[in-house]
Amino acid sequence: MKIYSLSANKTDFQNKNFAASDLQGTVLPAVFSEFQNIKTFNSENLKANYINKKRFKNVQNFEIPYCGKGSFLELNNGHKIAIIQKNGAFSIATAVSTDPKEKLKAHLLEHLIYNSKNLVNGEQFGVKLDSAGAQRDAQTNQSNTVYSIQYPFDDSNKIKDFIYTQKALLRIKEEDIKALTEKEKQVLINEYAISESKIDKFSSASLSDIQALSKVVSLMFETNADPLDLKPTLEKTEAQDLQNITSEQIIEFYKKNYNPKNMFTVIFTPTNVKDLEKTVIDAFNSDSWQTNQSKPKLLQPKINQPVRADLITDGENKISVSFLADGNQNIKENMIVKLLEYYLRDSGCIFDNLDMSAYNADKRIISFYAPFEKDKEESDLQGLYSKLSQLKNTEIESGKLELYKSKIKNDFSFNTEFSSILIQTLINSDFKNNPQIFEQQLDALEKINEQDLQNYLKKYIDFQKACVIVNHKSEEKPKIPSFKASAEKINTKDVKEYSFRNNLRLITDTPENIKRSVYRVNLSSEMLGANNIAICEAFGLVIKDNLKKNFENEAVSDYSVKTSKKGLDIFASSLPLDSEKLIKVINSSIQEAFEGYKDFEKFQAKAVLVIPKTNFEQNKDKFLNLIQNGYNSFAPKSNRITILLRQPKDETVFKKTDSENSVFSIRYKLNGCDNLKQDIATSLLNNILGNMLTSKLETELRNNQNLYSTGSSYKTDGASGVFSLGTQFKINKDENQVKKLFESINKILSDLSEKPVENDILTNAKNVLKGDLALLSESSLGRAEILSTLELNQIKDYFKTIDEITVDDIKNTAQNIFSLHKTYYLESKPEILERNKEIFTNIS
Repeated sequence: MKIYSLSANKTDFQNKNFAASDLQGTVLPAVFSEFQNIKTFNSENLKANYINKKRFKNVQNFEIPYCGKGSFLELNNGHKIAIIQKNGAFSIATAVSTDPKEKLKAHLLEHLIYNSKNLVNGEQFGVKLDSAGAQRDAQTNQSNTVYSIQYPFDDSNKIKDFIYTQKALLRIKEEDIKALTEKEKQVLINEYAISESKIDKFSSASLSDIQALSKVVSLMFETNADPLDLKPTLEKTEAQDLQNITSEQIIEFYKKNYNPKNMFTVIFTPTNVKDLEKTVIDAFNSDSWQTNQSKPKLLQPKINQPVRADLITDGENKISVSFLADGNQNIKENMIVKLLEYYLRDSGCIFDNLDMSAYNADKRIISFYAPFEKDKEESDLQGLYSKLSQLKNTEIESGKLELYKSKIKNDFSFNTEFSSILIQTLINSDFKNNPQIFEQQLDALEKINEQDLQNYLKKYIDFQKACVIVNHKSEEKPKIPSFKASAEKINTKDVKEYSFRNNLRLITDTPENIKRSVYRVNLSSEMLGANNIAICEAFGLVIKDNLKKNFENEAVSDYSVKTSKKGLDIFASSLPLDSEKLIKVINSSIQEAFEGYKDFEKFQAKAVLVIPKTNFEQNKDKFLNLIQNGYNSFAPKSNRITILLRQPKDETVFKKTDSENSVFSIRYKLNGCDNLKQDIATSLLNNILGNMLTSKLETELRNNQNLYSTGSSYKTDGASGVFSLGTQFKINKDENQVKKLFESINKILSDLSEKPVENDILTNAKNVLKGDLALLSESSLGRAEILSTLELNQIKDYFKTIDEITVDDIKNTAQNIFSLHKTYYLESKPEILERNKEIFTNIS
């Protein structure tokens, strides 16, 4: 696509080629991706009483779609600044233009500066980024180096502090360069040599934002070099070149390139640009500063504004628009939604293949799903909004309403063979302990009139509260700023219904072409908490063995048992004459597996039983008796279950590599992560251990032992999770290197388990977590995650829980996690693995 760059002294645009793929993975909107549709551009000087004209050459104002108004200016010292209004987080990125031929010096200097005392945590200015809840990044590209800070709270008073931190780029001391050159040189060589491994790369923050911004800056500096054309590995000659670079050469490079004329700063702010211009210019021109110690203000999610997430997927181009319907909808409202689908199609809706739903997790929403043609998503969305607005104020014809009703009745006619998928659909439908669900639906359908539809539209279709997800095919990346490179599915939770005995759906009023009986049981394990996955796997094996034994010589066409993180799914079908055997075999197989298991009632179960009408009428009493008394007797607990549920031992995984770099990590499998306080405490422990600038691993390993990278991560999926920590390092001549590293990490874990963590470290960890949550509400994938539960308001509850966590909670969490069985992972050269086998064998 075409991109336009602004020159500080020109009012015209200059075309630049810029591929859509260049924006892959960005959260911050890349400035110049917006300029293609600039509607207005007016060059004007600010009023004399607003700022001192002597401080800048000129100010040009512009407006960007999807964001807001912006200002582009150049100070008298040559420093170029762009300020852009954007709802969400405050971000500042400063780029330094460099010669591509000197990329090694540029990258080495970036390492020196990033770890220099002048910039680390911004302590020089009293701005501790951790304690402020901010994140920082640095990235060296082919023709520039970009230093970025992202701040998730709506506190314009802090902006001065971050500008002063950026200005420290001009205040690096020669003695720091001399002291750090050799250390960071080795770290950089390790970075280039790192292997392409499946093991997680431990980093505290993503560089995707500043990668996009670096391209923007390249355009502003009007260079033709590809800013991301940085080779992932060094050639032998380049490695030698890097080895030969001296601190004196770095000092000379720093003096030549790090000056205001060679720098460009981009600022994204939720604050009105006009209100911020004076603050920004004063801060950049001032030689003194006063830090602001005000408490960060929580960035409130804008519930009254449309939420939008654009994702890249491997599937088709598809739009999802959802509206929240408060409370649990009744059967009548569900029927109204079905009528609306026909109503929209018949009313000339722009979508040819519209699908609608009134169900998502345990919340109730109305969702519209439809495909769109390439580059037409915006017009299609506007078309849908326009059509819905029109229908809200248009009376529905009575004749058409009856037509829609007849189509829905036809949908209920069961004119196809029952399949496993159809039965699962029945399980997940809005059935609430009533075997005559379809009769109730048809009865509700008959009572709906034209006014009911219109009232429903007026009540729930509020475009200011719309939640929009636009999925784009990977080869057709959108020309909008808010998309991510990889899509995440919008997860929904199973409906939590009644206990097993009361939750069997019996369907007998079947068409004549239904020739078989079908029985499906779904056992949800979400209430089991700890070890729920292991328990399901164990019972799944037992039930599968029981079915194989009990179905032997019986007339069944197929049967299956599937286990997942959500529970167990048991399915079988038979000829109608064998329906009694079908019920007995399924019931007895489940009963035998759960004999004596005291927590069986915690399995929230749902079942569908389909018996052809004729066969059911002939044996009605027998079937009802089987259903009523199927699960009432339990024998003593089975020893077999006890064996299957034994706890695993610690494991060690070795992986050979030819790389000079090695990876060492420890991983723990967790349960009970769906408990909010436990989840928050684990997240804070993760920050303290390795996920913030002042983390234990960062300060005690990265800085003291010259390791390439250190970090920790905590990921969850429902009630289960994984906590991992590790480092990447270069093998040296010390034969005990890995042993010493393990001992160092073990001491850190031991200290966290036995000693209270420092209060200021815990405070920093809390602010970092608050910052992450606030950023989540504004990022693209974060929005998609929020849309899956429609719980945007819960961020306030998370903040309250974060504040309640104490140092004792952190210590207890560390004790609980670090005492679990674990997996050690060591990736290194064969001789290193062999040398250290004994250490890990003894551990395991």
